[in-house]
Amino acid sequence: IRGDGGVNLSVLRSTLIAVNPPDGTGQLIGVTNDSQVTGVRARVLVQDNSIDGSVTKLPRFEARPRIIGVHLRGDLDGIIERNIVRRTGDVCLHVGIRPDLGGETNVEIVNNDIDECHPVARVGAILVGSPSVLRLAPDRPITATGVVNIVGNTLRNSSEDCLTAAIKVDLFRGRIGRNRI
Repeated sequence: IRGDGGVNLSVLRSTLIAVNPPDGTGQLIGVTNDSQVTGVRARVLVQDNSIDGSVTKLPRFEARPRIIGVHLRGDLDGIIERNIVRRTGDVCLHVGIRPDLGGETNVEIVNNDIDECHPVARVGAILVGSPSVLRLAPDRPITATGVVNIVGNTLRNSSEDCLTAAIKVDLFRGRIGRNRI
């Protein structure tokens, strides 16, 4: 499910399963918005879904599909709540900034059940911020703002494939609390 621009998208009580995911990067639910282009903010609700990337644990440096469960990026207000997210080939939940390193992103990540994330870069099950290192330069400051709260989630690592962090935050203000890791 892909939303581009100033969408108003709700994904409710659905089952999403990647079938034969190809090598490469993708997402089961992804929304990207640049309000400089669209003139509006996107609104996203991802609630009470079962999201399965179908990627099994592979040896550490073996190529694999890089499926992100939910990827929200840019100028948007979002809620990711009460989902079951499993077997992604990358980060399970990723909230990121616009490619120009600006904009405002506000997301609530609440009461999700996350397991078997297989991030290639070993960054964590939930990744917040993380601008592309290819876009970073001394003359390009990061001006992105926003609030991302991560509250009441259960994060498991039953495949023992998420080796550095359950939650990695590079940017944005927010609160992390009452999570079970």
